[in-house]
Amino acid sequence: MVERIDYVWAAHNGASFDLPILEHALSQTEHEIRGCHVDTLHLSRDALKKENKVGAYTLSSLYKDATGSELSRAHDALADAEATALIWKHLVVRHGADPRVVALPEEERFQAHLDAVIHQGPVPRPTKIKQSRAYAKKPTLSDLPKGLNLHPNPSPK
Repeated sequence: MVERIDYVWAAHNGASFDLPILEHALSQTEHEIRGCHVDTLHLSRDALKKENKVGAYTLSSLYKDATGSELSRAHDALADAEATALIWKHLVVRHGADPRVVALPEEERFQAHLDAVIHQGPVPRPTKIKQSRAYAKKPTLSDLPKGLNLHPNPSPK
């Protein structure tokens, strides 16, 4: 029996790296995947460009913009996940990153954004962002660090 997984998840620059890795790993399981990915890098570029705040779109820079504090444990998985969640909400609520919900009161925007993502898909990209040469190709499994095990706890056969 195939178990279906529904999800909405976010990652900073996830479309270029996290998403292909997750899709590959889940394709090796007995799960049907139905979900939506939100890339906070794309959200930040689109939202902040409208405000003429073009500049650094790193997770650390966006975290500092959202909180006024430095991101203390950058590149730590949990710290990055928590920072991504915080800036995701900040971009939607404070910077109008989802044009489908900007007319709502701020306290209602993020939940409405999640509902829109679930039912309509990710925020439409208003412009095509030019990719740097470093991200011109989609990453593959050969781009992963050597010895990385995608299935750390394999189930017995």
